[in-house]
Amino acid sequence: PNPKPQTPNPNPLEGKPSYLNPAPFFYKRMQEENEAQGNKDQLVLDALYLKIANCLGVKGISFEKLKKSLVDNHENDAACKDIVNPKRGIEHFIVLQLTAGVVENVQVRTYINDSMVIKVKGFVFFRLFKDPLSERNMSRLNFFEVNKKPLQQLYHLLQEVYVPILQNPRNQKSWNELMSRDLMERLDSFIAQTFLMLGKMQGKTFLPLPQNRLLTSVEVADKEKSNSFESLLIIWTKQVKKILDTEPEQIFKLHPNADPLVELHFWNSKAENLNSIHDQLEGPVIVKIMQFLNDSKSTFIGQFDKMRLDIEFSRIEANSNFLFLSTMEEEFKKLGETSNNQQEFPQLPEIFVPLIHKITLIYETSLHYNTASRVVLLMREICNAIITRCKDYITDEVFLKMQMKDEVHEVCNSLQIAIDVCTMFKDVYFQYKAKKNSIWKFPHNSLFCVLDSFMERCYDILYIASTIQQFNKLETYKFGGTKGKYLTESMRSIFNEFVVANKAIHEITYKVLDTEEKRFDWMRGYHVGGR
Repeated sequence: PNPKPQTPNPNPLEGKPSYLNPAPFFYKRMQEENEAQGNKDQLVLDALYLKIANCLGVKGISFEKLKKSLVDNHENDAACKDIVNPKRGIEHFIVLQLTAGVVENVQVRTYINDSMVIKVKGFVFFRLFKDPLSERNMSRLNFFEVNKKPLQQLYHLLQEVYVPILQNPRNQKSWNELMSRDLMERLDSFIAQTFLMLGKMQGKTFLPLPQNRLLTSVEVADKEKSNSFESLLIIWTKQVKKILDTEPEQIFKLHPNADPLVELHFWNSKAENLNSIHDQLEGPVIVKIMQFLNDSKSTFIGQFDKMRLDIEFSRIEANSNFLFLSTMEEEFKKLGETSNNQQEFPQLPEIFVPLIHKITLIYETSLHYNTASRVVLLMREICNAIITRCKDYITDEVFLKMQMKDEVHEVCNSLQIAIDVCTMFKDVYFQYKAKKNSIWKFPHNSLFCVLDSFMERCYDILYIASTIQQFNKLETYKFGGTKGKYLTESMRSIFNEFVVANKAIHEITYKVLDTEEKRFDWMRGYHVGGR
């Protein structure tokens, strides 16, 4: 018989004296080292948890809840382990507090992207030393707090921390005069830019102000003060002129399909901006600056005073225009509604009479919205809103619906209703124009050029849909009598030719209701002779 194979002994020294078999000692030592390393990593993690807790002001039971949320949450746990892992070399990370009053509800991330939202506040931690994080150097980990308005926080930090420190004469002892002046000028410039950006984020124009030392210090020469104040006047003039030069026509050029709500928001924004500028100019700091420049007989005062008159006129105009246009806000919103469009659209002409009536009253009573350019622009915006509602009602898939025989009749009805709505708006306008013929002298082409182009496009598509509807009937026609077979075959041949020609229409992929789409023009020659 074959001898039973013997399995080789993985440890040939097994069973021998211990000094000849070092394996147990080796394995035990590795196990002890792993346990020690694990304990060391856990100590670093605990130190990190404590660091985060100290930043959040968490103690006692709340700290245990915070630690539990960091450990139990998979993403938080993975992030914390990556932070203390020396192989990853992470130099910064962020801790976000997600719920106000619940400090243990946090989120730890080793990256920062645009999708992150600071709901309450956050802490950005960063390591300025090269050594890996340990229990001993965890206290050297720097951090700063970020709230929901980081730019405003930065501005206050500059004003309340950096400016007092850098302006302190004790801190400037080792600086020469040139270095000190250059540093403060750069700091003032950075603070001014931050202040301007704060205004832009709020949709307003903030006028940068000088530092208090320039206003109160007696050590600063009058000539230096005058130069600084005149530089500020130049900056203010550039800022204000940008606001004064804005007109609703500029928005219409950038957005040709703008509706009347856009103009209403424009006048509201301009009024709020100019009101804010007016309040700033009446503030004590700027009044003091203007008084100083007036006493020093600055040449900039005359030009700036003229601009202040322009500001006052534009401010009154913007507030007045917004006040008058806001009386039509309800009608503007109804024009822009898209919900339940199929049911509500045929009732849209109900707002045309009150809308045109209000425009008539505004034109007669307003001191600023009583020019032809203002009314023409508003009417074109209303036409844009009507066209948008018509497009939503018809949909750009109109040719796709024509492929289904049951849908062609519905397409024809939708097109006819859209044409009727546009026609009713023009009829209401001309009725009021007939009453005010001596006052309303607006060029019709400027008022309804876009609306007429859209109606022409709807007529073109309606003609095609009606033609398709008629030709679809040929498929079921049959003739009797002696020539019935011949006539039926002739009718069938005509229908087949129609099907082939109709394929070109069904393959259209562009938006046929867009009047700027010139690829539709080839179809106009298809039917222009028959209409």
